[in-house]
Formats: sequence, structure tokens, C-alpha cells
Amino acid sequence: MIEELQVKNLGVIEKAKLSFSPGLTVLTGETGAGKSMVLSSLKLLLGSKADTNLVREGSERIEIDGLMRVPEGLRNQLDELAVEFDEGDCVIISRTVSKGSRGRIIVGGRPLPLKVLSEVVGSLVTIHGQSDQWRMRQTSAQKELLDEYAGKKHQHLLKQYQDAWKEAVEAKKHLDQLLTNYDQQQIEIEYLRELIERIDQLQPQEGEEQSLQSQINRLDNALELQQLSESVSKLLSGSEQNDGVIDMMQMAQKTLDKIASRDPNVTDLAQKVGEISNDIQVVCDDIEYYASLLSDDPAELSRLHNRKSQLDELMRGRAKTAVELHEWNEGAKKRLYQLTEAANTPQEAEAKLEAAQKEVLRLGEALSDSRKVAAERLAKVVNEELPQLEMKNATFSVQFHQTKPKATGLEEIELYLQPHEEVSARPLAQSASGGELSRVMLALEIALGRNFSEETFVFDEVDAGIGGRTALAVGEKLAELAKRQQVIAVTHLPQIAAKAQKHLVIEKNNNSTQVKEVQGEERIDEIIRMMGSHVDSSVARRHAMELLGATDEATAETK
Repeated sequence: MIEELQVKNLGVIEKAKLSFSPGLTVLTGETGAGKSMVLSSLKLLLGSKADTNLVREGSERIEIDGLMRVPEGLRNQLDELAVEFDEGDCVIISRTVSKGSRGRIIVGGRPLPLKVLSEVVGSLVTIHGQSDQWRMRQTSAQKELLDEYAGKKHQHLLKQYQDAWKEAVEAKKHLDQLLTNYDQQQIEIEYLRELIERIDQLQPQEGEEQSLQSQINRLDNALELQQLSESVSKLLSGSEQNDGVIDMMQMAQKTLDKIASRDPNVTDLAQKVGEISNDIQVVCDDIEYYASLLSDDPAELSRLHNRKSQLDELMRGRAKTAVELHEWNEGAKKRLYQLTEAANTPQEAEAKLEAAQKEVLRLGEALSDSRKVAAERLAKVVNEELPQLEMKNATFSVQFHQTKPKATGLEEIELYLQPHEEVSARPLAQSASGGELSRVMLALEIALGRNFSEETFVFDEVDAGIGGRTALAVGEKLAELAKRQQVIAVTHLPQIAAKAQKHLVIEKNNNSTQVKEVQGEERIDEIIRMMGSHVDSSVARRHAMELLGATDEATAETK
């Protein structure tokens, strides 16, 4: 329930404070005074999209604060969001809309995104205006209304159907994709299988691409390398004709030994020359061993060339090293599994689609049965209300038109109205006048109100197209609805305004709008103004007092 609303810098409203109470509250005032701005502030507080054009000229931002009493069912959701409550299960909701920056939403001291505000807090209030009347001419909106009236169990069934529908749509897309790309996928499967088999057979090792090249280079130049090695060996070890480096180092060592026998200071030098001579001998031995390994082996060279060719071919465009080729191979195996698993065959996909379609039909039939039960209950309630709204001979009904399965069910829903027995029933969108549609909508809201006792109903000019006794009947129905829910109504009709427990008047003073509650003589004056009479008219005053007196008597009787 809305307890209080404070508005700053919204359109013509510079600053206004509105206090609401249980029962029926009406907002009245001259055209252009700012009643629509009050509703705009309420919509913003409930999560509607912000329009910076609504910021009052000369101001930087709109500021809206509301105090709402939260039902127990919603309190748990707000507790999960760490929202703080005031005394009496009330929560403070604040929203700013700025011209040059992002707005701000605070619920119970907790910043929240707009989506959460709309889904959680917005569910507490139903705003019904003339635009909703035009919307209710659409069959999609009529189906939504019936689903809402059917209750939570039905809505759970609707959710199951919608999930099944989505699954069937995805299954159909998957099958179509498989059939479209089947030939191409078969080519890819064969391609991957062949490459994976070749890589697994080759079993490349880390660093192998460099090792192969090194071995090939050695075998390709075996004879030349052998000759060069023998040449180096002769330089070091000597030959029959010439002494080698080792021979000369040994001669140098012997000479130094003789010097050392006479001068011990040269002993270290003689030892170093001996060590170098030994090292050169080791190098010479290694070179000879290296030369012994070199051989002209055409078969081995051919094998190495063949393996390197295979490795290069498999790596080309896929990897730069044997390690990267191994990683590519692992990825190819995963892709091959995806392409060949059972769910990716047309046969399996077709079977999955068939099962999903059967589930859609099963749930769709259950949903249709549930809607028909709800439709009977809804028609009964509305037809009980219409005579009390000056539509004594009218009959309301809900018609079902079978269609192929859609996202919302197996049928289209259409509301019908038979104004009187002499004419046949026709769709509500075609047969109802503005006044009739207003009254049918009110009867529907009364039906919904019986299911959702914790909601607040806001009616924006529900009196469009009606007057006289019909206006009295509409006022009485709003008052009746207000016995179960909080009802706020913007109206131009005194018959409706007189039925309220609280009467707020929107007045425009120069460029500013003010809101005040009227009681006693001030309320009588406002009713007279709404009647189009002069406040000094005794007849008008008596009529206004009669309207208000009838309301007071009805209120007293209920007490």
C-alpha cells in the first residue's frame, strides 16, 4: 500500500506531498493542473523508464520519495536484497532523474537497478489508464489478463509450456542446421580423421623438427665432413712427414723441463704446457671418434628426409613446432567428437525434435484446459458486475480460437461482449464504446482484485465516456473494490469523487502545482466545481451534499 508520496521538480510540480490511506482516494482538479504529473511520479517510483524532458524548467533533477507498506510475501525478497524497513513493514523508496547524469534508485537505503525496482516494487501497484483500454483491444493483452487471473498454479504451468516451446524451437534450429551443413560436416569429419590418424602414427617428439634437420645436414655432407675432420686430426697429431701440434707441444714441454731443472721458477709453466698438450690430445681423440661415426648411409638419409617431409606437411598451416602440432591434434580430436556424437546426427536431432514437440502439445493441452476453467470463472464474475455498472443486458464471454502451437499456447484468446440480446456477441475491441470498455475494464479489475488482495489499483480517468447514473455505479464499484484493496483514482466526475474516503485536489498556482486534502466545506466546494456549477448556487450545494451524504451513509452502514 502507498502511504506517502513526495515530488520535487516534476513538470509543473515544484514541490508536492501526498498522503494516502486504505480505501478509495481520489485526485481531482482542473485540466492542466498537474494530475498526470502525479501519476508520472508514481510510475517513476515503480520502475518506469525515465524521461528527462519531465524535469521542471530551471531545475537539474526530479526527486521522488515514497513510503510503501510491504506485504509479507514481498518482504522476503527485499530481505534478500538487504533492504531496511521502517516501523510497520514500511520501506522508503527514492528515485532521482537528472538532466546531465545517471539517475539514482534507493530502496530502504540500498541502491538497486531499475529492473529490480520494476520487478519487485512495481508488482505491488496496477495502474490502469486510457492507454490500457486501447491495449486491451489487443488479443495478446487479453490472453495475458486471463493468465494473470488464472492464478499462480496456472502461471507455473504457463512457464513450463514456454520452456518446452523454447526447447522445441532450439531443437528445430539444430536439426535445420545439421541438414543444411550435413555434407560439409561429413567432409570435415573425414578430413579430421585422416589427419589425426597420420599424426598419431608419426608421434612427433618435442624438438624433433630441429633434430631431424641437424641429422640430415650431417649425412648430406658426410664425405666432406670426414675429410675436414681428418685434416684437423693431422694438424693436431702430425703425420709421417710433418710434426703436429701435439708433437711440438711435447717438445716445448721437454725444453721447459730442462730450464726448470736449473730455475725452479719455470716449473709451473712447464706443467701448464703439459696440461695443454693433454687437452689437445683429448680433442684430437674426439675428432677422430666423430670422423669414425660419419658414414655415407643413403638409406638412413632417405628415412630422415621422408620423416621430415611428413612432419613439415602436417605442421604446415597448423603449427610451427612439434609441440604445437600435438596441441592442434588434441583440439581436432575434441572437434571430431562433437561432430560425431549421437546428438549431432540428423536422426538423433529429429528424434529429439519430435519428443520436444510432443511435450509442447502435452503441456499446451493442459494449459488450454486451465485457461478454459479460468475463463468460465472470469466470465461469471464479470457478468455479475456488469448489471451493477448500468450494463444490465450485456453479456461478457471469453472465446478460444484454435491455432498452431505458438510461444503463448495452442490458441488465441479473445474477449467478447454482447451489449444486449438483440445483437450477437462481437469481439470487445469491435463492439464496445469508450464508456462500455471503461466499465468492462473496471469489472475485470474487480475480478483480478479478488485474487490479489495486497495490490494497489490506480485508475487514471476511468470515467472516460460515462456520466449520470453510470458514473454513480462506477463510483460505487470503485468504493466496493476499495474495501479489499487500496484504490487511487484520477477523476473528473463528482459522482465518483464523492465516494472517496480521501479527496486530494491538484491546484495550479501561477507556474507551480499544489496538492491539498479537502474536507468539509472545501470538499463540497470542489464537488460543486466538478459539477460545473457556482459555489454560491444553493441547488448545486444541496446536490453536492446529497452526493457526499449518500457516501457517508454507505460508510456508516459498512461500519
